[in-house]
Amino acid sequence: MHKSPASMARGSDLAPHTAREKPRRREWPVGSAMTSMTRGTRPLDATRRLKIHGRKVAGVEECRYKKEPWSECDNTTNTQKRKLVLKRGSGSCDPTKELTRRCKKACRYEKGAWNACDAATNTRRRTDKLKPKSDQSCEATRTITKKCKSMSTGCRYNRNTQWSECDAKTNTRNKVMRLISGAPSECEASKTITKPCRAAGRGGGRKNKQGEEDADED
Repeated sequence: MHKSPASMARGSDLAPHTAREKPRRREWPVGSAMTSMTRGTRPLDATRRLKIHGRKVAGVEECRYKKEPWSECDNTTNTQKRKLVLKRGSGSCDPTKELTRRCKKACRYEKGAWNACDAATNTRRRTDKLKPKSDQSCEATRTITKKCKSMSTGCRYNRNTQWSECDAKTNTRNKVMRLISGAPSECEASKTITKPCRAAGRGGGRKNKQGEEDADED
């Protein structure tokens, strides 16, 4: 069968596209070991060659630990701890590790009232009692200790009180301020301020309507 030159030219144009189809290139995640092998940017050596079947990289140190038994339950925090000791690994592995978990037994307590602040230790305590239906191995009570709050926090006193008469022996006078707001367990019931008396030869001070000397209130 005779073919015209035009048909032969068209056939030659289609031949490269139909006969020579390029194989599809497999894409690997960026940064993976296979990316460097396929692209040739950084060939892997024998110590960093990827093990396809085991899904492990040779040459990467693995830290293996020996698990010690869980500790007894701490009733204060209701947690247990377990220590892990390094069994196999290089110097980059931590020699020991510690795990923490909640106790399986439920130790639930009813909170007690805080006692007054101990001035010697600057701490206060409360005693909690075990609630019913709790685990029988729990302690019947637990004691919580914490530092006292600053006496100046939330403690307000009545400053509109009058100064006492001058004490001739000490040449001082004072006034007592009573607590008007604040927790009695944290605040003092009263505060006493003492200051020197004014010299009598300096005008005796300015007097108010009641005939008493005004004074700065600290």
